[in-house]
Amino acid sequence: MKKILIVPVLLLANYSFAQLAPAQASLGSIAPASVAKQQAFISSLSYFAAQKFSAGEAILEQANVQVAGTASWHTESGIDLIKVAHYFENSGAPAQAYAIAKLALGHLVLADQAYSGSSPTTEVANEKEMQGQIYEHYLGDRATAEKYYSAAVALSPNSGLAAVELSRLQQLDAAEAQKREYAAGH
Repeated sequence: MKKILIVPVLLLANYSFAQLAPAQASLGSIAPASVAKQQAFISSLSYFAAQKFSAGEAILEQANVQVAGTASWHTESGIDLIKVAHYFENSGAPAQAYAIAKLALGHLVLADQAYSGSSPTTEVANEKEMQGQIYEHYLGDRATAEKYYSAAVALSPNSGLAAVELSRLQQLDAAEAQKREYAAGH
């Protein structure tokens, strides 16, 4: 049975072009960026499929609307890469999804480093939530995912899905611990 991963789509629902491109507030200026993003996504797929990750990433980055090298630019790049990873995961290519998710994580780490004390806490929290999503769903590291979800909740308790994801993982941990205790007793 084919596994369908929907969490990154929910994660991306937290972001709008208004958040990613505050300078492009009117619909007329957002529409061309959206078309450019779609075209870049489609154009990048063959490069990612051929494991030419640098070329695929460069195509995606050409459509970025944020200033290159900024925290917002790295977050935008991370989001675009997560979309591509999601595509490959659902297409039955987990090796590509994993590699692309690692690229996305690299951008989010750079975004995290570039954020300053004046950055909006919801923006930083959303970036940490995305890191948690990558660790959990693509890298299979629930413990690290929990750390990022916790950091996101600490920064902005009502932003995104981090609190829900953290609670779900804590419930899974508790259930697994209970199962181990039961197995040890029998």
